Amino acid sequence: MNIDHDKIAALLREVAADKITPRFQKLTDEEIRTKSGPEDLVTIADEEAETELTRRLQDLLPGSLVLGEEAVAHGSVRHDILKNNDTPVWVVDPVDGTRNFARGTPQFGTILALVHKGECVAGWIYQIPRDRVISTKKGEGITIDGKTFIPPSKLANDTAFKDISSFVSTCFLPPDLQPTVEARTKQLADASTYMCCAWEYPALLSG
Repeated sequence: MNIDHDKIAALLREVAADKITPRFQKLTDEEIRTKSGPEDLVTIADEEAETELTRRLQDLLPGSLVLGEEAVAHGSVRHDILKNNDTPVWVVDPVDGTRNFARGTPQFGTILALVHKGECVAGWIYQIPRDRVISTKKGEGITIDGKTFIPPSKLANDTAFKDISSFVSTCFLPPDLQPTVEARTKQLADASTYMCCAWEYPALLSG
């Protein structure tokens, strides 16, 4: 498959500009709902952006399927489409960090991956408020806004636990496991969370 990363980046920007950004800090109560629980939110921006991405991604790669977060939540798409080795599948989180988005906090983005024959062959993160696209293609490294990313040196194996900063979110852990994890994270230099993988993954990349 020949995937043009510039076209995907442009697509993510266009859909965000049309369906997501105009609603930031302007959502009404009726445009925010819960799914599996009070912290699992979905907004009209999530749903409309996913619908548009689904249509345009399938136009871009004819014969492909789309596994969207909201479609799975609605029950209209099942995870097992990933088992079809002959069909490329786009995996879409239209608004990662929905809780931040709904609260007016500028840490949210779109995450997109392309899966083929059981493995992820390409991926994109669009940090919408920063207008920054991080992308990768299997075997070709990482780019940020089209420029090659060179990762920093890794921490030494003997780095003290108290000198390590991390991202830790315990809200989705089983209740009986939360106290153990929280006790351990207090020993770290920092254990905060953006509640948004589209921001935490690039931060981890940069060290």
